[in-house]
Amino acid sequence: MEKNLSTDSPTLVDIVDEENNATTGYVLDPRAYPNHAAGLHLTKDGSKVLIPQPTNDPNDPLVWPAWRKNLVLFVVCVCAFPPDYSSAMAAVTTIVQSRQWHVPQSQGELFVTWGLLPLALSGFYIITFSNYFGRLPTLFFFQCVTIGTAAWEATATSYNSFLGARVVNGLFTGAGQAQILLWIKDMYYFHEHPRMINYAESTIVVSPYMGPMLTAFIVDSVGWRWSYWLYLIIVSIGALLIVLFGEETMYDRRRPQSQQFRRRHRLLRVLGIEQARTIKQRSFWKAVIRPWIALEKIPVLLITTYYMLFFCWAISVNVTISVFLTEVYHFTDKGIGFFYFFGIIGCFLGWLSGHWLHDAFGRWYASRHEGRIAPEARLTIIYIATVLMAVALVIIGLCVQFRWYYMVLAVFCTMEAGATLIATTAVHAYFLDAYPEASGEVGQLGALGRGLGGFMSTYIQVPWLAKEGPARVYGIQASVVVAAAGIVIFLQFFGQRIRVAQGRIHFKD
Repeated sequence: MEKNLSTDSPTLVDIVDEENNATTGYVLDPRAYPNHAAGLHLTKDGSKVLIPQPTNDPNDPLVWPAWRKNLVLFVVCVCAFPPDYSSAMAAVTTIVQSRQWHVPQSQGELFVTWGLLPLALSGFYIITFSNYFGRLPTLFFFQCVTIGTAAWEATATSYNSFLGARVVNGLFTGAGQAQILLWIKDMYYFHEHPRMINYAESTIVVSPYMGPMLTAFIVDSVGWRWSYWLYLIIVSIGALLIVLFGEETMYDRRRPQSQQFRRRHRLLRVLGIEQARTIKQRSFWKAVIRPWIALEKIPVLLITTYYMLFFCWAISVNVTISVFLTEVYHFTDKGIGFFYFFGIIGCFLGWLSGHWLHDAFGRWYASRHEGRIAPEARLTIIYIATVLMAVALVIIGLCVQFRWYYMVLAVFCTMEAGATLIATTAVHAYFLDAYPEASGEVGQLGALGRGLGGFMSTYIQVPWLAKEGPARVYGIQASVVVAAAGIVIFLQFFGQRIRVAQGRIHFKD
């Protein structure tokens, strides 16, 4: 392969075509283009070609100022925080609720399990609505329904009522999570994706640690209901931020400026009124089948499976650690709250390392591959996360089995949390690099893998631990994590060939 791209291509814009880059590898260095990328849009310092190339339309989200993009992403992250926060905090409240409603502890664990399954599956219709009605109104209306379900949870007076609230809540609370790659793809260029994904996913990955931590303090002080009132407050803040600062980023770059919807008033976009004026350009049925078309791609299916097998054990640790601390280490509710700081510290370390690690590896990879960054290169970081996660799981199991000092347990729980964020960023960066034309569809499949993994692990974890013991159970889980890395190895060897053979994900409007 030549260092400079061939000038046989019809135009420079064809060379920078994002889907072609996704197939053959992304080229950022202007020197690798004919005439040093003359006529193309570059970064301000001139060091990188912008992929995709922006339009001259001020309504194109790619050309918005950085502060505006970051503010919109912040709003989405606030809305993406509550789903896993709520799911995990139920692991703490279920201890009190089981006693209050006179049900076995194992039956109370269903509050976690049956909140995760609808959350995992909700991405299919969330992305359908986002592509048809718009990103912003979908997020807003789902957030409003979540406010109602949060109030239902806080006021439930029986086991069945609360379980019903958890299921309905799971159906609507996941819009921010499912949409996250949509927003990032709409607003940011290729070279910005890993860092923005790292920011956004850190708010999602930290939430299942924040939930139990705050809930333990609340249960210890004022009772379990206030933990759900706090959840209601957090969701309401998200809805308020949407009204105050939310913006629609749906923009069809295939159509001229005259065919984009006209932006008159932001609140009309929050309600979806302005987006509805171009709704005839979109087919609802085709919006429905888009996520299923994405599932036909073997790399998408494989990396979703990998992520499910990796992330599920992080959830299993998170929802059972309060039980271990209570039964093995005799922690009080307040002590459990302090212990859960491990997740905050672990996610911070994972975010801090990822802030530079993913970009640095991308630059190193490009320097060794004629300036190209293949999507499969993003997966290399997963090997680091695999080692960290496997070691952490083994030591966690031994700690609980043999009642080692609880600070040893805290250290390796921190390692597990950091590894989870590193792998999460790598998986979603691969999704977006490999199939940029289907950012929402592959993004929601990441949420599906996370949710199904959480559902599976919480469903089997408690009886499995009772039967086999922590050391054996977590040792097996560590083996699954290592074995799942075989999927990554397979994709790095054959992923690009499979993507070329299967072709792009084609959506016809």
